[in-house]
Amino acid sequence: MTPLSAYVRSPRQLQRRLSQIGLIEAADAASVLPLLMPGQRLVSKDGALWRWDGFVAGADAPSAAALRLAQKNRLAELDAEALAATAKLREVEAREAEAKRLLAQIVDAERTRREALRSAQLQPTQQAAA
Repeated sequence: MTPLSAYVRSPRQLQRRLSQIGLIEAADAASVLPLLMPGQRLVSKDGALWRWDGFVAGADAPSAAALRLAQKNRLAELDAEALAATAKLREVEAREAEAKRLLAQIVDAERTRREALRSAQLQPTQQAAA
């Protein structure tokens, strides 16, 4: 394990922190991890991180910025889906309103025809009685 301070030039204030970070091969992490003291970390060249308190971040783990970007992109997708769903809802609501209007017309026409039929059926009996 080589301290990161051996590879990085930094202001004096950062030297102590960099000396607490060890650069290792990822395969060696399991054997070195139990030796870490509080505050120490291990990193590999491919970007993996092991911390003294047990926190591990794999080299292929997405960064916080990548996660935020993915969430932002997903939110944009959901917004587009919501707009499309709202447009579809309005279309279905319009078709429902038209169907209700047509049904009301049909019910009214049926009522009118039934009344006309009753009147037609009653006329001969009313004429015969007169």
